[in-house]
Amino acid sequence: MRRRLTSGWTEQHVPVAMALVVAALAGGVAVAAPGPYPLIGVSAVVVTALGALFLDALGGLVLGIGIAAAVVLGRRLTDQWTPESFPTSLVLVISLMALGWLVGMVAAALHGRRGEESDDDGAVVPAYGSLGLLTAEVATARLEDEVARARGHHRPLAVVVIAVSLTDDDLDRTARTAAHRAVARLVETLLRDTDVPFALGPDELGAILPETDAASAWEVVGPVLDAATRAAFTVRQTDERHNLVECAELSAGLAVMSDRLTDAGALLEAARRAARIEQTGAHSSGSVPPGRVT
Repeated sequence: MRRRLTSGWTEQHVPVAMALVVAALAGGVAVAAPGPYPLIGVSAVVVTALGALFLDALGGLVLGIGIAAAVVLGRRLTDQWTPESFPTSLVLVISLMALGWLVGMVAAALHGRRGEESDDDGAVVPAYGSLGLLTAEVATARLEDEVARARGHHRPLAVVVIAVSLTDDDLDRTARTAAHRAVARLVETLLRDTDVPFALGPDELGAILPETDAASAWEVVGPVLDAATRAAFTVRQTDERHNLVECAELSAGLAVMSDRLTDAGALLEAARRAARIEQTGAHSSGSVPPGRVT
């Protein structure tokens, strides 16, 4: 049990725990104050905590300072500001400022997480259950940016498309999905950090290869195709394990920016056409010599 609690504790829990501690401290100080002060102090703590939920860390800090100033002003107007009450008032003021800052920090983190989740529902959601493959729309936009950058700096640019053909008719829908994901993981993990993997569909993956000519592109794609000959995947629902080479064929097509291929659409279509040509003439899986279009 201790190990589970330790592994589940992250830096995201720290401001939450600190906010709870500060809120408890501020509430305790307010309750311990004499006269009508407890009600005012507890109300200030509640308002600060609730108000900061709609702000960020800076906004929460400003809110805490404002409410603390209001509490001090109220004490002075009601003749509750005495030398004996100064330590209590000081602790409460500092606690209100810290509480607003901490709750605002937690609220900002929650808002940011919700924003990421809403983005995941849009066009930039990773494709087909993968961790990093862009969808076709986002990949095309990114490719347009890379084309403009390559032109401006007179750098080479290549695009590769890998066509996946499942050859085992006995695979059910779940197994076919697992096979596609296995290929997607290879594309994601074996490319360089500067490359941009994408998916045009479950059976058509690819990558943008910045500052890469044709010869260098095949050196990048080769390890992916080679790894596919040794890769395996498991269908969790049936606990069956399959070798990818026994049920799928991969064919790669390459397009390199040139005087004829000058825009993102032309590059992408040329790479797809080359992959389809190789797919049509392929007789072995994974290690087929890929076709090229330059």
